[in-house]
Amino acid sequence: MQPPPPLLRVLLLLAVAVGLASSTTTITGPLGSCSCDIHATAMTCTGLGLSSSSFPPTLNLSECANVELVYFSNNNLTSLPASILQGLTMLTGLFLDGNQFTSLTDESLPALPFLTSLVLSHNKMTFISSTAFGNVKNLMSLDLSSNLLEAPPLGVFDNLRILETLFLSNN
Repeated sequence: MQPPPPLLRVLLLLAVAVGLASSTTTITGPLGSCSCDIHATAMTCTGLGLSSSSFPPTLNLSECANVELVYFSNNNLTSLPASILQGLTMLTGLFLDGNQFTSLTDESLPALPFLTSLVLSHNKMTFISSTAFGNVKNLMSLDLSSNLLEAPPLGVFDNLRILETLFLSNN
């Protein structure tokens, strides 16, 4: 077998060097771990037994800047430090279903200008502040089904001007 042409060798070496230069961010829970890097477009951390204390205070997801979808479904989260999501500037979908959230306030979600889908179904939410969605004004789909909500506060959805789908069943 002949060696690859010089240009191809250079491209292969460059591809390997770029792959080695990117770092990976890993989140570890009792049932496994998930990770992302600069090349990832989704981060799946589903069913890992993560709790709110699973996230080290210094966790920085800026290495995951291209991630568009984050799945923290079916864990034991009662809250998600907003600082974790701040580096995810391209985030369009956030899936927090099947956790232990009891409330949603204006501090729960950082400014996520591209977030269009938020799933918080199958939690234990009893309270949503009237300003909870102030930082996610571009939501098109919001799922709050299967919680313990009695009635959302007046005006809670007022900032969601392009909301197309709202799920509130089984509350």
